[in-house]
Amino acid sequence: MFAMHYLWWIGAVVLTVIELLTGTFYVLMAALGFAAGGIVALFEPSFQLQAMVTVIVGLLATGLWHRHRIRKEGPRRASQRNPDVILDIGMEIEVDHWTDGRARVNYRGSQWDAVPEHPDAPALGKLVIKEVTGSTLILGEPAVKRA
Repeated sequence: MFAMHYLWWIGAVVLTVIELLTGTFYVLMAALGFAAGGIVALFEPSFQLQAMVTVIVGLLATGLWHRHRIRKEGPRRASQRNPDVILDIGMEIEVDHWTDGRARVNYRGSQWDAVPEHPDAPALGKLVIKEVTGSTLILGEPAVKRA
């Protein structure tokens, strides 16, 4: 006779294969839940108890993984300030003058609008792109280089 625990193990294997194809650990956490359901099914309790253990373990593992990932990576940066998303962030631009808190700068062969990161004290000279909002560059002071 076909034992119920085989279905849980097959589900765990299928989810593990999906995990390997997608590269997200969240599917693996669901596979852990299915494996827990398979272990509980070995003792032949009701299907409802097996399913409940599967869901609880899967959700608990997913929550713990998510919490671990957030702690490890830190809070996500907004995309307009993230140098992994916008490669212009960190590049230097020469600003000759400000007019009413705005400047027109030449960058990558075209004219861009630019505003200072701190509007109360716009600086002149070489400034660094801190953020890109639409077609406007947000400029800040360059980092002080230490010898």
